[in-house]
Amino acid sequence: MAPAALASLLLRGETDAARTVLLDQFRRGRPMDELLDRLVAPALVVVGDLWASGAIDVHAEHIATLHAWGILRDLRDLVAAPPRGAPLALGAAPEGDPYLLPCVMAEMTLADLGWATVSSGPHTPLPALAQAVRTHRPRLVWLSMAARDGPPGFVERYAELREAARAAGASVMLGGQGLTPELQDGLVASAFGTRLAHLRAFAETLARR
Repeated sequence: MAPAALASLLLRGETDAARTVLLDQFRRGRPMDELLDRLVAPALVVVGDLWASGAIDVHAEHIATLHAWGILRDLRDLVAAPPRGAPLALGAAPEGDPYLLPCVMAEMTLADLGWATVSSGPHTPLPALAQAVRTHRPRLVWLSMAARDGPPGFVERYAELREAARAAGASVMLGGQGLTPELQDGLVASAFGTRLAHLRAFAETLARR
Protein backbone atom coordinates (compact mmCIF):
# COMPACT_ATOMS: atom_id res chain seq x y z
CA MET A 1 0.00 0.00 0.00
CA ALA A 2 1.18 3.51 -0.83
CA PRO A 3 1.07 6.27 1.79
CA ALA A 4 -1.57 8.17 -0.20
CA ALA A 5 -3.84 5.11 -0.13
CA LEU A 6 -3.44 4.81 3.65
CA ALA A 7 -4.19 8.52 4.00
CA SER A 8 -7.39 8.03 2.00
CA LEU A 9 -8.50 5.19 4.28
CA LEU A 10 -7.88 7.33 7.35
CA LEU A 11 -9.77 10.28 5.89
CA ARG A 12 -12.72 8.11 4.90
CA GLY A 13 -12.84 6.52 8.34
CA GLU A 14 -12.08 3.05 6.97
CA THR A 15 -10.04 2.18 10.05
CA ASP A 16 -10.60 -1.57 9.88
CA ALA A 17 -9.02 -1.75 6.45
CA ALA A 18 -6.13 0.48 7.48
CA ARG A 19 -5.59 -1.50 10.68
CA THR A 20 -5.57 -4.79 8.78
CA VAL A 21 -2.88 -3.56 6.39
CA LEU A 22 -0.57 -2.27 9.11
CA LEU A 23 -0.95 -5.15 11.54
CA ASP A 24 -0.57 -7.76 8.78
CA GLN A 25 2.63 -6.17 7.51
CA PHE A 26 4.10 -6.11 11.00
CA ARG A 27 3.10 -9.73 11.71
CA ARG A 28 4.79 -10.75 8.45
CA GLY A 29 8.07 -9.32 9.70
CA ARG A 30 8.27 -5.81 8.33
CA PRO A 31 10.47 -3.86 10.80
CA MET A 32 8.58 -1.36 12.93
CA ASP A 33 10.78 1.58 11.95
CA GLU A 34 10.36 0.83 8.25
CA LEU A 35 6.60 0.45 8.56
CA LEU A 36 6.33 3.77 10.37
CA ASP A 37 8.96 5.63 8.31
CA ARG A 38 7.80 4.50 4.90
CA LEU A 39 4.03 4.15 5.31
CA VAL A 40 2.48 5.70 8.41
CA ALA A 41 4.49 8.92 8.68
CA PRO A 42 4.23 9.74 4.94
CA ALA A 43 0.47 9.08 5.07
CA LEU A 44 0.15 11.61 7.89
CA VAL A 45 2.18 14.08 5.83
CA VAL A 46 -0.32 13.61 2.99
CA VAL A 47 -3.16 14.38 5.39
CA GLY A 48 -1.36 17.45 6.71
CA ASP A 49 -0.63 18.72 3.21
CA LEU A 50 -4.30 18.34 2.24
CA TRP A 51 -5.27 20.46 5.23
CA ALA A 52 -2.56 23.06 4.50
CA SER A 53 -3.77 23.38 0.91
CA GLY A 54 -7.40 23.79 1.95
CA ALA A 55 -8.49 20.51 0.36
CA ILE A 56 -9.79 19.32 3.74
CA ASP A 57 -10.73 21.23 6.88
CA VAL A 58 -9.08 20.93 10.27
CA HIS A 59 -11.88 18.71 11.58
CA ALA A 60 -11.15 16.07 8.93
CA GLU A 61 -7.41 16.35 9.60
CA HIS A 62 -7.89 15.83 13.32
CA ILE A 63 -10.22 12.87 12.83
CA ALA A 64 -7.78 11.16 10.46
CA THR A 65 -4.98 11.70 12.98
CA LEU A 66 -7.08 10.19 15.75
CA HIS A 67 -7.82 7.19 13.54
CA ALA A 68 -4.07 6.75 13.04
CA TRP A 69 -3.48 7.04 16.80
CA GLY A 70 -5.99 4.26 17.50
CA ILE A 71 -4.34 1.96 14.95
CA LEU A 72 -0.89 2.68 16.36
CA ARG A 73 -2.09 1.66 19.82
CA ASP A 74 -3.25 -1.67 18.39
CA LEU A 75 0.08 -2.09 16.62
CA ARG A 76 1.95 -1.27 19.83
CA ASP A 77 0.05 -4.07 21.59
CA LEU A 78 1.70 -6.58 19.26
CA VAL A 79 5.17 -5.69 20.55
CA ALA A 80 6.49 -8.12 23.16
CA ALA A 81 7.25 -6.89 26.66
CA PRO A 82 10.95 -6.10 27.20
CA PRO A 83 13.07 -8.85 28.71
CA ARG A 84 14.34 -8.60 32.27
CA GLY A 85 17.32 -6.27 32.42
CA ALA A 86 16.50 -4.53 29.14
CA PRO A 87 18.11 -1.11 28.70
CA LEU A 88 15.85 1.85 29.40
CA ALA A 89 15.05 4.60 26.90
CA LEU A 90 13.35 7.75 28.11
CA GLY A 91 11.99 10.47 25.88
CA ALA A 92 9.48 13.16 25.03
CA ALA A 93 8.77 16.15 22.84
CA PRO A 94 9.80 19.49 24.33
CA GLU A 95 7.53 22.20 25.63
CA GLY A 96 5.89 23.98 22.71
CA ASP A 97 5.85 20.85 20.55
CA PRO A 98 2.24 19.55 20.47
CA TYR A 99 2.74 16.52 18.25
CA LEU A 100 1.90 13.20 19.92
CA LEU A 101 2.35 10.71 17.09
CA PRO A 102 6.09 11.27 16.49
CA CYS A 103 6.65 10.52 20.20
CA VAL A 104 4.50 7.42 19.95
CA MET A 105 6.35 6.17 16.89
CA ALA A 106 9.77 6.73 18.46
CA GLU A 107 8.70 4.79 21.55
CA MET A 108 7.30 1.97 19.39
CA THR A 109 10.54 1.71 17.43
CA LEU A 110 12.59 1.31 20.60
CA ALA A 111 10.12 -1.12 22.18
CA ASP A 112 10.29 -3.28 19.05
CA LEU A 113 14.05 -3.52 19.62
CA GLY A 114 13.48 -4.90 23.12
CA TRP A 115 14.14 -1.71 25.07
CA ALA A 116 12.18 -0.75 28.14
CA THR A 117 10.60 2.60 27.31
CA VAL A 118 9.15 5.61 29.10
CA SER A 119 7.67 8.46 27.06
CA SER A 120 6.08 11.52 28.61
CA GLY A 121 4.73 12.66 25.25
CA PRO A 122 4.40 16.19 23.87
CA HIS A 123 4.72 19.52 25.68
CA THR A 124 7.22 18.17 28.23
CA PRO A 125 9.28 20.91 29.92
CA LEU A 126 12.95 20.02 29.57
CA PRO A 127 13.71 20.63 33.28
CA ALA A 128 11.09 17.99 34.12
CA LEU A 129 12.64 15.59 31.63
CA ALA A 130 16.08 16.29 33.12
CA GLN A 131 14.74 15.39 36.56
CA ALA A 132 13.27 12.17 35.15
CA VAL A 133 16.71 11.32 33.76
CA ARG A 134 18.25 11.83 37.20
CA THR A 135 15.59 9.61 38.76
CA HIS A 136 15.43 6.75 36.25
CA ARG A 137 19.02 6.84 34.89
CA PRO A 138 18.20 5.58 31.38
CA ARG A 139 20.70 4.33 28.84
CA LEU A 140 19.20 6.48 26.08
CA VAL A 141 17.40 9.83 26.15
CA TRP A 142 15.55 10.80 22.97
CA LEU A 143 13.87 14.06 22.09
CA SER A 144 11.24 14.22 19.33
CA MET A 145 11.28 17.62 17.64
CA ALA A 146 8.47 17.91 15.13
CA ALA A 147 7.56 21.58 15.65
CA ARG A 148 9.53 24.03 13.53
CA ASP A 149 9.54 26.85 16.05
CA GLY A 150 11.16 25.92 19.35
CA PRO A 151 10.10 27.74 22.52
CA PRO A 152 12.19 30.65 23.83
CA GLY A 153 15.11 29.45 25.93
CA PHE A 154 15.14 25.98 24.40
CA VAL A 155 18.91 25.85 23.90
CA GLU A 156 19.61 26.80 27.52
CA ARG A 157 17.13 24.29 28.92
CA TYR A 158 18.46 21.61 26.60
CA ALA A 159 21.93 22.16 28.10
CA GLU A 160 20.51 21.20 31.51
CA LEU A 161 18.99 18.04 30.03
CA ARG A 162 22.25 17.09 28.34
CA GLU A 163 24.18 17.58 31.58
CA ALA A 164 21.68 15.40 33.47
CA ALA A 165 22.12 12.71 30.82
CA ARG A 166 25.90 12.96 30.98
CA ALA A 167 25.84 12.58 34.77
CA ALA A 168 23.57 9.54 34.45
CA GLY A 169 25.77 7.93 31.80
CA ALA A 170 23.05 8.26 29.15
CA SER A 171 23.40 9.06 25.47
CA VAL A 172 21.12 11.69 23.93
CA MET A 173 19.57 11.50 20.48
CA LEU A 174 17.67 14.36 18.88
CA GLY A 175 15.43 13.84 15.88
CA GLY A 176 12.44 15.01 13.94
CA GLN A 177 11.44 17.29 11.12
CA GLY A 178 11.74 20.31 13.39
CA LEU A 179 15.46 19.72 13.85
CA THR A 180 16.59 22.27 11.30
CA PRO A 181 20.28 22.56 10.32
CA GLU A 182 20.39 25.95 12.05
CA LEU A 183 19.03 24.53 15.31
CA GLN A 184 21.20 21.42 15.13
CA ASP A 185 24.28 23.59 14.69
CA GLY A 186 23.64 25.11 18.12
CA LEU A 187 23.15 21.80 19.94
CA VAL A 188 25.40 18.95 21.03
CA ALA A 189 24.11 15.37 21.20
CA SER A 190 25.34 11.81 20.86
CA ALA A 191 23.33 11.45 17.64
CA PHE A 192 20.92 13.29 15.37
CA GLY A 193 18.36 11.91 12.95
CA THR A 194 15.36 12.68 10.78
CA ARG A 195 13.96 9.15 10.48
CA LEU A 196 13.08 6.36 12.87
CA ALA A 197 15.65 4.22 11.05
CA HIS A 198 18.31 6.55 12.46
CA LEU A 199 16.94 6.04 15.97
CA ARG A 200 16.91 2.29 15.47
CA ALA A 201 20.51 2.23 14.21
CA PHE A 202 21.76 4.31 17.13
CA ALA A 203 19.86 2.22 19.70
CA GLU A 204 21.27 -0.97 18.20
CA THR A 205 24.78 0.46 18.47
CA LEU A 206 24.21 1.39 22.12
CA ALA A 207 22.83 -2.04 22.94
CA ARG A 208 26.00 -3.69 21.65
CA ARG A 209 28.29 -1.67 23.93
